[in-house]
Amino acid sequence: MIEEILLNQQLGSLGLLNFLKHSLRIAVEYGVSPEALVLLLLLPLLATIIALARYLFGVRGFGIFTPIMLSVAFLIAGLESGFFMFLIILGVATLTRLSIRQFKIHYLSRMAFLIWFVSLVALGGLVWFKVPIFSLLILILLAESFVEAQIGKRLSEVVKMTIEALVLSVGGALFLSFQPLRLFAISQPEILVFATLALNITVGRFSGLRLTEYRRFKKLLGK
Repeated sequence: MIEEILLNQQLGSLGLLNFLKHSLRIAVEYGVSPEALVLLLLLPLLATIIALARYLFGVRGFGIFTPIMLSVAFLIAGLESGFFMFLIILGVATLTRLSIRQFKIHYLSRMAFLIWFVSLVALGGLVWFKVPIFSLLILILLAESFVEAQIGKRLSEVVKMTIEALVLSVGGALFLSFQPLRLFAISQPEILVFATLALNITVGRFSGLRLTEYRRFKKLLGK
């Protein structure tokens, strides 16, 4: 359906209000996947929404990059398979870190060993969960970010950040797979791009308190 919209919509003369439609049409004619085009159009909006969650609600979730990449991995692998595969990888990575921390080797060597061991375990994901290799690689590499957070932080803080990242990632995968939004992105890319830019500027100028801060300073605010 997406490819049909790209190839069949009336474009008119090239101008400021339809230059992206022309670009997308040319990209598809040259063999670029329509799914990849939709993903590229929606990723900036997803990044803006994650930033909005940070500034309005105080959700950290390992920044922007990690939830976005997890969302893409979940989208490609399938939400259920990708989610459970990541939990397995994260669990194995955590146990491996705890097991090898007694050995006096350099940090990068530890991380290389961790990825080596996790990769062996993740082979099962190709067989049992049918997770595509691209998604599997993303999950393996992102496990390092979660393991790094375990160093020098309290367990409760790490658990909280991990839960927040997973919530953002699951929500991001659902967002990227929402068909009406995908169809709008491919049929009205200019509106989407400029609306995302305006929303991002608005979010970037936000100077109020976050929801978590309202709860934290509730007594001081007299509410």
